[in-house]
Amino acid sequence: MPVISAARANSRRRAIIDAAAKVFVQKGYALASVSEIASIAGVSDGLIYRYFDDKRALLDVVLSEYFQKIVAKLENAARSDASFPDKVHNLISQHLRSFLEDLDFCRFFVSDVRSANGYRGSPVQKLNRSYTRIFIKVLEEGVAAGKMKADLDPRLVRDVVFGAVEHVAWRQALRGKAIDIDDVARQLTEVTLNGVALGTKRPAFSK
Repeated sequence: MPVISAARANSRRRAIIDAAAKVFVQKGYALASVSEIASIAGVSDGLIYRYFDDKRALLDVVLSEYFQKIVAKLENAARSDASFPDKVHNLISQHLRSFLEDLDFCRFFVSDVRSANGYRGSPVQKLNRSYTRIFIKVLEEGVAAGKMKADLDPRLVRDVVFGAVEHVAWRQALRGKAIDIDDVARQLTEVTLNGVALGTKRPAFSK
């Protein structure tokens, strides 16, 4: 068997991962076939198994890469020295943007991966938690700084915000209408802060 260069091997692996992501999103995991993935990637069926043990291992890589990408974006939004209201706004805006930019992939994750048997406690769930944990950490910092009510569960606030983002994204998909991300993020931030901020005065954020 001829020896191929590392660059060629990496190129093949990249093509397989990209093809798998496309097929998973279009067909769902159960209906996605290794043969179709190989065809799109321009390789043989057998070659895929030189890089991945099975279809599930390929899915794990696809999901891992996706979460690495969106986690980095959310961490960047949370890393700023902005005020608590601004930081909450930045996180909501970035989460909404990430969801809308990869709407088909998010639909696949929600309907095909997150709802599947075996998701709870799986490496995939841990990846998802690493993403949502960023928002929880900012809320916990808000509690510690006296900017958020201490008797509110940050996980519940996260669920409310993330659920709202999903609803808005699905509404866009069903209606086929563009969404003003900045405006929706502003409104969601105001709703969130009115519910969690201490005092009666509505906290202002600069966006």
